[in-house]
Amino acid sequence: MSRAAPIDSGSTPVAGAPPEARPNAAAKVESNAGRPAGEVGVDPAAVDRSAPPVSKGTHATAAPAAVLETPRLSRVSGPDYRFAARFDPRAIVQDPAVAAEFWNQYLKYEGRFLHEAINDRTGLPFDGLDIDPATGAVKSVRDWSAPSKISLSLGLAGLALSGKTSSAAVLGSGDVAKGRVNALAMLEKSITTLEHWQAQHPESGGYLPWYGTQPNGDLRILPDWQVEGGYQLPVVDNGEFAWSMLITEQILEDQGYHDLARRYHAYNQRLIDHAATIFFDHEVQKVRGDALVKKGADGQFHYETDWDHTQVDENSKYRVSVMTGNTEQESLMLLLFVTTFGKNLTPQEIASTYQDTKFRLKDTEDGTTLMGPHGSSHELWARLFLPFEQAEPGFADLFRAHEQVRARYFADKGTPGFATAAGVPRGYPNPVDGTYAGEQGLPPLAYEPVKYDDMFAVYGVFPLLLEYAGQTKQNPGLAWLHSSLVPAMQTPYGAREAGTNDGKHVTDCKTIDGTVPLPMAFDGGVAPFAERMMEQRLGGDGRPAWESYRERLQALYKDAFGDAKLIPPGPEVLLPGGATVPAR
Repeated sequence: MSRAAPIDSGSTPVAGAPPEARPNAAAKVESNAGRPAGEVGVDPAAVDRSAPPVSKGTHATAAPAAVLETPRLSRVSGPDYRFAARFDPRAIVQDPAVAAEFWNQYLKYEGRFLHEAINDRTGLPFDGLDIDPATGAVKSVRDWSAPSKISLSLGLAGLALSGKTSSAAVLGSGDVAKGRVNALAMLEKSITTLEHWQAQHPESGGYLPWYGTQPNGDLRILPDWQVEGGYQLPVVDNGEFAWSMLITEQILEDQGYHDLARRYHAYNQRLIDHAATIFFDHEVQKVRGDALVKKGADGQFHYETDWDHTQVDENSKYRVSVMTGNTEQESLMLLLFVTTFGKNLTPQEIASTYQDTKFRLKDTEDGTTLMGPHGSSHELWARLFLPFEQAEPGFADLFRAHEQVRARYFADKGTPGFATAAGVPRGYPNPVDGTYAGEQGLPPLAYEPVKYDDMFAVYGVFPLLLEYAGQTKQNPGLAWLHSSLVPAMQTPYGAREAGTNDGKHVTDCKTIDGTVPLPMAFDGGVAPFAERMMEQRLGGDGRPAWESYRERLQALYKDAFGDAKLIPPGPEVLLPGGATVPAR
């Protein structure tokens, strides 16, 4: 997720526009002809209005009306971009058409952010934008980035190209057809930039450190990631990146863009060929954390485990030597990639990789679920990309209960949104190390101390939106999103990253990490494409990759839960204010 600004983080003025339609792409995308006027991500005229009313839960502090008796929109003055206050929260839950209108408004302004936050030359995302605290205007581009952020832009573009309307709408600033054309242009520019990186740094195998962008579009390694004789490759970010690249190739094939798919395939083959070479330490039989790529005395590049970064400063705690212990799904992505696709790994080495990697479970009143380091939403990033439930159906109830616990905890606490790792709001009154509050989260499901509990991040709602993907009928994710959009959080470029629960302090930035997960989640993520990709591609052991991947997840599930009888998810999800809707 979005982490502290690296050392070399000079900002550059905003310039350029989003990718424009290409002639050869225009014929490939669907027209907007025949769509209802004003459609963005959801057609309000097509939604089901039959939703029953919400009910008052056992923890409720206030109940909505039994039937919809409020206006669809409230008469509240203010700038157009502060649209949230004009929507009655009860109507968002009770009337699917109002929910669709609200979601479409949200996508429109988030699209303005992406218009500036995607590099028009490279097709890759910047970290985000710095926002003027007084006017909400863009001050500068946060012109560093990371492979994890590329995974999000690829996922969003892939969903848009595949016909998912929310992702297309946000990339087209409200125009679905334009968004699909822009998505294709992004994917073309992205692979061109990555191919150039790979040619300049063949030793990287196509993997990336955190990077900046030269004026000519070349990627440069940020000083934070340089070491004597080479550089570091982060495990978490590259796990996300590698999976997204293979998924993008599959989507391009599915949509008939075979020439472009072949370019991704060639790049992906190098990722696969180098996966175990770069990231697997055969001596300790573990996947490395931040792998070192260093030129030796022989003039050749070698790959080493970064033993010096077992203990580092607060803002870089995610840097570890090897992957062991209970790992959140975000970190699990590279382990699964290396052991599914990596070459020349023995069965013993693969088994050793997971020997100390375990899920932790907890029984709650909302059901048995998974724990994480801090219970932050970003720890569930992998759900946007990987098919967990399809490989092991038992994960479905675990994830459902997880979001019910999250909603209940913050409803009882009375916060406007979900505490999630994010940038620190300007003027935040409590001590914090650096500019990133990584120790935020959900205390009931955290196995490490949760240090900050008085701020929230808008993107924290994405796992709940994913549970109710595409649903405008009683979607608790939309209710919590609406609650998060307090006036100070809304700008002409969409929602700021984070704010304090009392509404007095907000971040002066907006990031890719804090933006893209929401439309991706509402569109259901790219996990279905990942499953199809693995069914069609061989793994490192010569079997269909899906067989190896499924066996790994089933083994992890059984190792954690065995034959224990798990508590099923509860019957309700709490909304802001304590009302409830039936669980899905």
